Amino acid sequence: MVGDASFLYGLMGAVVGAGGALGAQFLNHRLTSGRELARFKVSSFERFAAQLSNDPELRRTRNKRGDLTEDEMERFLEFLEEVGVYFHRQLIDLELLDECLGDDIMDFYEGDYILD
Repeated sequence: MVGDASFLYGLMGAVVGAGGALGAQFLNHRLTSGRELARFKVSSFERFAAQLSNDPELRRTRNKRGDLTEDEMERFLEFLEEVGVYFHRQLIDLELLDECLGDDIMDFYEGDYILD
């Protein structure tokens, strides 16, 4: 009788311990994946901001006032489409994107040269 109770308590302890370990793993995964996604969103933004700043064609198009050539418009639209894919899949930090690139995007799309 005492041996049965001891075995039962040992078994219950093992089940509770295993359940606690599994719960800790799930919690750790959930917290880590959220943090990793947030880091990825910021690094995606940084990559696009660096591309816009370092690419001579994009920098020239961004700073140009007046009419853009067909090639300049095409290159800038390709860049914005790539940013849009990340935005649509929620893989870029929206606040940083709006704060740092929002004006450029709006200026480009509201310009007379894009409407023609």
